[in-house]
Amino acid sequence: MLSNQSNQNFDRLNFELSKIIFQKDYNPIIPIADNEKNRNFTLSIIEIVISRGLEAGKSSFSKKPSKTNLLESTVNTKGFELLSQKNYAKAVKVFLMNCFAFPSSNAFDSLGEAYLSNGGKASAKRSYEKSLELDPTNRNAEDILKNLK
Repeated sequence: MLSNQSNQNFDRLNFELSKIIFQKDYNPIIPIADNEKNRNFTLSIIEIVISRGLEAGKSSFSKKPSKTNLLESTVNTKGFELLSQKNYAKAVKVFLMNCFAFPSSNAFDSLGEAYLSNGGKASAKRSYEKSLELDPTNRNAEDILKNLK
């Protein structure tokens, strides 16, 4: 596929197509549907984490209804919203929930940013190391780890 424009989604599609073609054992990642059921569940879990704590959120998440899931990007967006409001403790809880539900490089990178914003350099370092472990091409995590040393 070719285009004369750069677009993150288009680039990601090309990357996925190349994996389908060249990786014999490729298993595509099927995205979670952004529908009303999942949005409501996600907002509910976020509210539980903020009001009752991370363990309550994890417990509610583990009892999720069949064919229902969190929306990783929605949880991440809420975490950054809380960060922008300088509500670091709540942001960390929300990002920790995201790491629990989606142990991805992006989730740990966001958690690292929350820890770093609150002065938690040791915790940030651990989060960025985990992010880099999950995605060795994460240059943001690599650069921040260099600065933390």
